[in-house]
Amino acid sequence: EPLSGWTARQLENELRTRGWVQIGSSDIEEVSREIPDLGRQAPLTMFLRGLRALADATGDKSTLLRSFALSASLPSRRAADVDGAPSSPAPFISVAVRTQGRRQPMLLEALTCLAAQTDDDFEVLLVVHSSDEETVDAVIALVDRFDPQFRDQVRVIPVSGGGRSRPLNTALDFSRGTYLTFLDDDDLVTASWVETFHGAAMASAGSVIRSVSAERRVQRTRGQLSDYEPRGGLTFPYPAKFDLIGHLIDNSSPICSVALPLAAIRRLSVRFDDQLDALEDWDVLMRVAPFAGVVDTGEPTSIYHRWDGDESSSSTVSPTAWLAARHTIRKRLDHLALLCPPGTVSALVERHRTDEDWERRRAELMTLHATVADLSAQLHEIRSSEWWRVTMPIRALGTKVRRGSRMRPPQSGD
Repeated sequence: EPLSGWTARQLENELRTRGWVQIGSSDIEEVSREIPDLGRQAPLTMFLRGLRALADATGDKSTLLRSFALSASLPSRRAADVDGAPSSPAPFISVAVRTQGRRQPMLLEALTCLAAQTDDDFEVLLVVHSSDEETVDAVIALVDRFDPQFRDQVRVIPVSGGGRSRPLNTALDFSRGTYLTFLDDDDLVTASWVETFHGAAMASAGSVIRSVSAERRVQRTRGQLSDYEPRGGLTFPYPAKFDLIGHLIDNSSPICSVALPLAAIRRLSVRFDDQLDALEDWDVLMRVAPFAGVVDTGEPTSIYHRWDGDESSSSTVSPTAWLAARHTIRKRLDHLALLCPPGTVSALVERHRTDEDWERRRAELMTLHATVADLSAQLHEIRSSEWWRVTMPIRALGTKVRRGSRMRPPQSGD
């Protein structure tokens, strides 16, 4: 029979399904971790070992020695199975809607956008991040207001505790789709949102699919029909084409503008970091994109709302926490040997040329500043001299003569 390599997770999961639980381990480390003809610090060596480390923490082991005992109880089913997970075929995409249940009018708008999709090959995982039963019941009542066809596509999943990433990881666990995308309850999507993702995925299966997101500033209100009001029109601050190098610096892909391949997420053991107070979506995107690749649709399909006032994450999360999150993500990326897509060299050269151009202009500007400063010093020296004071009456007389000549009307014969 053909031999097969095992990861620790595969081994544990395979035996757990048969009622065995692990009670001990004594794994054997590899004698040599070098790849033939490549040094330990070779980028390819580092990349391959970094890729292996994403699966689990046993990348430096040659043999897994584990002790298992037969459990007295049968393996429990997932909560999704117990709670009546749909038995229909898996959809193309799972839409994780994250809400705390406190913005009912906005959540209603977001769900209405989903109910109006031109492609209905999706499921909605409405993850309510609240331990309050009344809040969860209110969300369920809101879903019940929709047509049964759409209502049957929605599963309300209560989640309590944890940070911003807890509901996202819950949705990741419950997802049945080939792809997973996200929608916060304060963001909106066009009717072609799912269809656009689906079309691109059919042409480039397994890649991250990215569309264009518009942005609009909004402010909280207490109206009867809406709980927010726009503070301006739509803008398009995010580039239409994904730029890996640019994304190493900062995120320019709102969470509602990307669809992630679930197979890649699970093979790479990617999870949302619940220790991050912000930017958890950027962290996951940058751990999947270099390996799966990114396909741009170029289509505007979502509206990301940026809040003014105390409703925004920038106001609820301190500047220190934002900086700490950025530092954590960049440090994590800095430990990886990145795989860059075609076109990266040209992009880097163009950036270098732009930097050189800015440096040249900055040098020219500094030279002009120095020239102006030198001329100002000379002028000050002249005006402070004895000669300047002595000749002041003569200069004043000359000024009067020039003004008089300009005001004198032309005479006959002039």
